[in-house]
Amino acid sequence: MKISQEPARRGLSLLEVILAVAILAVSLAVLAELVRIGSRASSQARDLTQAQLLCDSIMTEVVVGSIPPDPVSGVELPSNPEWLYSIKLERTDDEDLVALQVTVVQNLAARKRPAQFSLIRWIPDPGVEIPEDEEGTTPADSGDNTSSGGNVDEEEEEGSQPPNGGNQPPNGR
Repeated sequence: MKISQEPARRGLSLLEVILAVAILAVSLAVLAELVRIGSRASSQARDLTQAQLLCDSIMTEVVVGSIPPDPVSGVELPSNPEWLYSIKLERTDDEDLVALQVTVVQNLAARKRPAQFSLIRWIPDPGVEIPEDEEGTTPADSGDNTSSGGNVDEEEEEGSQPPNGGNQPPNGR
C-alpha cells in the first residue's frame, strides 16, 4: 500500500499576503493620524502658553503704569504683531476697586481657532485717589511699626527698656 504524501506548503497564499498588507496599511493610517493629532495638540499648547505669558506681561505693564488702564480692544502688541490685546475695566462690590481684565488673542481668522487667554486682577480704581490721614501718610504706610531686628523706633527714648525688661524675647523663650 502506497500512501500518498503531499509536499508541505512552503509559502504564503495570496489571501494571507493581501490580509497582512491590509492590516499594515490600516495600522500606518492610524499611526499617521495619531502623529497629526499630537502635532496639533502640541501647537495649541505652545500658542496657549505664549498667550498666557503675553497676557501676564500686559497685565504687569498696566499695573506698574507703563500702559494706561484705559479700555481698549484689538490693539496689536508692539513686540509681536501676531497677537492682539484688549483691556476691560469692570466695577466690583468694593467702590475703591475695579476688575482689570486683560485678554490676549492670536491675530488669525476665527475659522483657524486662534489661541486666547484672559487674566482678571482687582486693582485700585484709577479714578480714585487714596485718602491721606492727618499725618500725611496713606493707610498702607500707617500701621504697626514693630521691628523684628531689635532696633529701637525713632520715637522711643534711648534709655527706655522694652516692656519685658529687655532680657527675654516677648514670647518668653
